[in-house]
Amino acid sequence: MARSLNVAVVDDDVAILDAIKMVLEEQGWRVAIYTDGNQFLNNLNQDSFDCVVLDPHLPDIKGVEIVRYIENSTIDLPVVVLTARPYSPQTIELKGTRVHDILTKPVSDIVLIESIKSSVCSSTCLS
Repeated sequence: MARSLNVAVVDDDVAILDAIKMVLEEQGWRVAIYTDGNQFLNNLNQDSFDCVVLDPHLPDIKGVEIVRYIENSTIDLPVVVLTARPYSPQTIELKGTRVHDILTKPVSDIVLIESIKSSVCSSTCLS
């Protein structure tokens, strides 16, 4: 995948956001970071994202609500979930949705990068 991607990352942990942003920018990708779900949703229609990396345990809105919003919109946006609690009810509720992958924190750089690439390819190569 040679093209530059535009990735949104939604997480309430600023250290996680900064680390992911650095890793993805090293790939030559554009990265928009959001510290809460509503901030992301307010900007969703203004930016053309190729993928969103989402923590499902946000203080302001549940990750599943964000995923359902995306599913009910006309936006074709693959979702990669990144969570420290893969077996929590909020994470389990995301199974069976349009979530491409559920990764557990801490995640290696290569696993995150490959998951994003795969989610974008699944979205664009199969449509």
